[in-house]
Amino acid sequence: MIWQEVDPLWEKEIEILRAWGLTIPQGKVYLALTRLSTETTAGKISSFSKMARTDVYRVLAELHEIGLTEKVVASPTKFKAFPISKAILILTERRTKKTLELELKAQELIRLLESRIPEETHQEGQFRIIPKTEALLLSVKEALNNARESIDLIFNWTAFPRAIYLIAEELEQALKRNVNIRCIVDKPEDAKWPEIVQLFMKHKLRAMPNSPITRLGIYDRKKVFIASYLTPNFARATALVSTNRGLVEMAQCYFEENWKKALESKPEDP
Repeated sequence: MIWQEVDPLWEKEIEILRAWGLTIPQGKVYLALTRLSTETTAGKISSFSKMARTDVYRVLAELHEIGLTEKVVASPTKFKAFPISKAILILTERRTKKTLELELKAQELIRLLESRIPEETHQEGQFRIIPKTEALLLSVKEALNNARESIDLIFNWTAFPRAIYLIAEELEQALKRNVNIRCIVDKPEDAKWPEIVQLFMKHKLRAMPNSPITRLGIYDRKKVFIASYLTPNFARATALVSTNRGLVEMAQCYFEENWKKALESKPEDP
């Protein structure tokens, strides 16, 4: 069994390496390699790290598989660690790959669980409160990605630039799917539309003279997101999400009324 006590002098380094996905033994062996010399033997690593030689060989094999060390053909066999700058790049790529794998598994889990939800739980009239966390942003992005016909949005000006930046990719993809997007903002007369808006939403915007009483998003006229209060960071607001036909229709009527009153953005706006 690997002795996992950490030398106080290494405690901070081990903590950082663990954050990047290494185990304590892997961190100890890697640090031993960096401290001893450019090339060293398993025996010296064992003495330096206070780990059994058999454990050192096993951990060296793990580090080699990850890509943090290389084996030098010699007698006895020697080992060399890649510089920490390169090691961090390797660990970053490894962590990114792992995150993508977990996201795929998460989507598979969601599909499996949703397929097993009893039919009666899918009734129209569902209401949900999404708290002020990243969950709201993820839910909004999901709604944008699932939209196939229309997306109607109302923002207040203080939140608009940040919000558009956060969901720009999803909006652009929706436009490529020929989704009809409309957005109303209480843009001041002397203010300029954010540059990112000019790239792909120029003619989908209208400015209303007064601040909206609510911030909302309506997707395919089937789902509505309503912010519970206004804040510059829309992802930090609590939101009511509903597929209730009556509530969606009320929100749609509110949007249509303001769309008619709002001024269409001019082509010459910078």
